[in-house]
Amino acid sequence: MLRLPAKHPSHKSPKLEAQMITIGGIYYHKLTNIICMAFVDSLACKFHYTPFHLFCKLSPNLEPECVYTELYNSDTFLKEHKKLQKQTCEPGCKLNQLVATMMLWSDSTHLASFGNTSLWHIYCYFGNQSKYSHAKLSNYAAHHIVYIPSLPDTVREQYIMLLGYPPSLAVLTHLKSELMHAIWRLILNNEFLHSYKHGIVVSCTDGNEQCLHPHILMYLADYPEKVLLSTIQYLGQCPCPHCFILKWEIDGINTESDVKHTYVENLLKPTSMVPTCNAFSECLLDLGFEFHEVFVPNLLHKFKLGVWKAVFMHLL
Repeated sequence: MLRLPAKHPSHKSPKLEAQMITIGGIYYHKLTNIICMAFVDSLACKFHYTPFHLFCKLSPNLEPECVYTELYNSDTFLKEHKKLQKQTCEPGCKLNQLVATMMLWSDSTHLASFGNTSLWHIYCYFGNQSKYSHAKLSNYAAHHIVYIPSLPDTVREQYIMLLGYPPSLAVLTHLKSELMHAIWRLILNNEFLHSYKHGIVVSCTDGNEQCLHPHILMYLADYPEKVLLSTIQYLGQCPCPHCFILKWEIDGINTESDVKHTYVENLLKPTSMVPTCNAFSECLLDLGFEFHEVFVPNLLHKFKLGVWKAVFMHLL
């Protein structure tokens, strides 16, 4: 269900009185079912449940150097594992408390060389598994979570029928953002949130029961999808969600005028935010999840398919 933004809303009208439309054709798997299937699969016998640091010593005279090759030897995984071990277990639970690290991807993919047939899906890998195992297609390491529908053509007709005037381009952009987060609210259901906080007991491939705590450690998408997911404006005034400096004021960072500068404009424009309730913040904020930190650079789009490739080919 999506709320339709009115052109001239009354400040006295409550939010719940907004007109609603229904978007169908959503096919998804529960995250808890995906976790259970992945950790009882035969490939789970090679999963790494305890993260570690990996060091390389190039010569006897040099100090060991920490190297990062997998998610399970990263600082982030180690931090989450140590934090989990310090937490109090559920009453009567004597099982090992382990982190099931989730790496999320989403991308709109063309399915044919000719025509406009496409598929927009969200899928998941587990950081407990080696990247070399991920890369082997026969392992089926990618777990499809949901297939995201596009806004149907009937949205315009429904909008006119309910509100009496056609939707603007800005309204359609807003509805696309609302649709993305409505789907994530469907995925981040109460069952998953309970397992995120209290863990989920799974009888793993080795026959031992473990209490797995799912953690979303990274989300990889191209820039337009990151804009939708992090609820910020496309090419907004701020360079990133972590700082509210405006792009044309970057050269003044750490200057005297920067210290004295204040932001007294409206709530959204100075920070490049959009009027969409973020599903990750709404569902996982109380559990300490910071969604801005999970979006990582997408090398595929930055180099292989991006502007850099076009410039390099031009230089050649």
